[in-house]
Amino acid sequence: MRRRRKVPIPWLFVALLFLVLASTAGAAKKRSSKLDSQYRETKRECESAVSTGTFGDTSCRESFASRENCVLRCTSEKCYQKVYGDDPLEEGEIDSGRSRDFRICARTDIRERSKAEEL
Repeated sequence: MRRRRKVPIPWLFVALLFLVLASTAGAAKKRSSKLDSQYRETKRECESAVSTGTFGDTSCRESFASRENCVLRCTSEKCYQKVYGDDPLEEGEIDSGRSRDFRICARTDIRERSKAEEL
C-alpha cells in the first residue's frame, strides 16, 4: 500500500500566491501590449503620411532626420514639443533616452485620445 504525501500548507500558500500574481501581471501586460499596438499603428500611419506628402511639407522628405522628426510630430505633436521641441533630432543622432520618453508620452497621449473618442 502506498503512502500519500501531505503537501505542507506553506507550499500551497506560495503556489496560490504565485497564481494570483501571475494573473494580475497578465492583465497589466494585456493593457500595455494594446497601447504598444496602437502606438505602432499610429506611427506606421504617420510614416506613410510623411512618405506620401499628406503630412508636413517637402522638408519632411529632405533627410532621414527631418523625416523622423516629421513622423514623431505626426504621431504626437504634444509629446514631440515636450521631448524634442527645442532640440530636434539631427542627422545620424541616436538618442534612446529621448526616444523612450517620447514613446511613453505618446502612449499616454494615444490612451487619452482613445478615451475622449469613446465619450
